[in-house]
Amino acid sequence: MMRSFSTAARVMGAAGLLAMTPLQPAGAEPDADADTAEIVIAAGPCFGRCPVYSTRILADGGGRFIGTRFVAKVGEQALLVEPATFRAIEKRLAPYRPAADRRIGPEECESFRTDAPSWTVRWVDKSGEAVTLSFSLGCTDLRYVPLAEAIRSSNEMLPIGPLVGDRQR
Repeated sequence: MMRSFSTAARVMGAAGLLAMTPLQPAGAEPDADADTAEIVIAAGPCFGRCPVYSTRILADGGGRFIGTRFVAKVGEQALLVEPATFRAIEKRLAPYRPAADRRIGPEECESFRTDAPSWTVRWVDKSGEAVTLSFSLGCTDLRYVPLAEAIRSSNEMLPIGPLVGDRQR
């Protein structure tokens, strides 16, 4: 469960979507059918007991969970993810896939709280080219609520609940 944004911020999410800075070049259409071979979603640390882990999913259905800290299962675990789930996650995250690596942290936010966890999403295409988006949940600008919700909801589609445990965000 994401606790970084207030209920008011979630209600205002639609307004925030309109104000969101595009992560792709102007005129670029998100391509959920791109040559994406894998997606990695990683939950980063906070100043506290936030779960730290990464999940790598492959277009063909394979995957790996690596639990690092404050998770139910520390270490590497194999995952099976349906290709349809991969495509759904790819589609959900497509509007936020940057053209080049991007970090959204205090320098891009009007309202920022320190010591918050982060999400990192990495897309790797079939040729091995990767692009990464890092987003600190300390950024509480309404324009980034849709991005945070897209990552959180994509993460919830993965079969990792028992591996993360009660602390899943």
